Amino acid sequence: MGVDIQIFTAVGSNTWTKPTGAQTTEVFLIGAGGSGGSGRCAALGGVGGGGGAQGGGISRMLFLSSIWGRPKQ
Repeated sequence: MGVDIQIFTAVGSNTWTKPTGAQTTEVFLIGAGGSGGSGRCAALGGVGGGGGAQGGGISRMLFLSSIWGRPKQ
């Protein structure tokens, strides 16, 4: 059996379809980082830099496909 790659990029609900005959399922989750804080400029000439941005995250896991139930026909 070949590889079946399903990619979901939209925020919200998505439906994954288990391929017929699948033995293993590899899941990758990738999250974007947060933006940095803005700087400030005080009325009396003081300035301050903004905070740094938060890094993104990634998670990867391999499952036996049998835990996901039956494939849709």
